[in-house]
Amino acid sequence: MAHDFGGNAAAMRAESVAQVARSLGMNASAWREADRPAVENLSLVLSSIPSLHQWTSKEKILGRKIIRAKVGGDEALFLKLTQKHAALRDALLRLGCG
Repeated sequence: MAHDFGGNAAAMRAESVAQVARSLGMNASAWREADRPAVENLSLVLSSIPSLHQWTSKEKILGRKIIRAKVGGDEALFLKLTQKHAALRDALLRLGCG
């Protein structure tokens, strides 16, 4: 954060959301203000996945569903969908998040 964003956490979060939105084919500006913290927090993790933009169409669709479940507060659905997403699970394990 210090190197890439001059210590600006808000800029880092905004770039993470934009990067994930581009990679998964989402409209970052469509999120409600109340949903921004959840989107930003999840995007910080997802933007750390180097292969995110290379996911298949099916993986990207499932990724979007996972984000919507997290934002919607449905943790059971979030976990269920995450368990079905092999590329995400593998990436999280490599990142040390799992």
